[in-house]
Amino acid sequence: MSLPLPALGVLRAALAARPWTPAPVAELDAAVLILLREHAGGTELLLGRRAEREGDPWSGHVSLPGGRVDPGDADAVATAVRETAEEAGIDVAAHGRVLGGLDPVLGHVRRSRVQPVIAEVPTGIAPVRSHEHRHVWWAPAASLVPAHAPVRELPDPVPAFLVVDDLGEEHVLWGLTYRILTMLAEIAPPPSGA
Repeated sequence: MSLPLPALGVLRAALAARPWTPAPVAELDAAVLILLREHAGGTELLLGRRAEREGDPWSGHVSLPGGRVDPGDADAVATAVRETAEEAGIDVAAHGRVLGGLDPVLGHVRRSRVQPVIAEVPTGIAPVRSHEHRHVWWAPAASLVPAHAPVRELPDPVPAFLVVDDLGEEHVLWGLTYRILTMLAEIAPPPSGA
């Protein structure tokens, strides 16, 4: 069993049928980009492992590209696209397209209000790691395995996805990123019996 993410074409159609307006920047703290592509017959998403930094509550975590809103950002889409260019070297405005988004999510750490934005890029687009990340890679959705996993921040195992990066290292994807990807999978659930 893995992240039940539908094929990109199915997801594209489900998002087109869903009205969505990005939240105004004044109502948000941050935005993240669920960046997707089709590759080898499946859907992949861009993930990154954050660099280890003192005082960063998300230090070393696996996450989607994104970050804090800037007062100059027109909306959450602008924040997510800007942050993805900064963190992963991918210019979605030039090489991809925004498909829609999810409702804002309230983070447990610092009570941040985060807007998930969904976009796609062609297969040939490769990420370039910034100083904010230790590693950035395309992860096949089918490689995200649901689990209850231990994390250093909490005493008990948490709902998570286990994912192996393209270098063969296993990671625990949990917290806000786990919740966002679970919400994404619910947009176009697989047909019953599948």
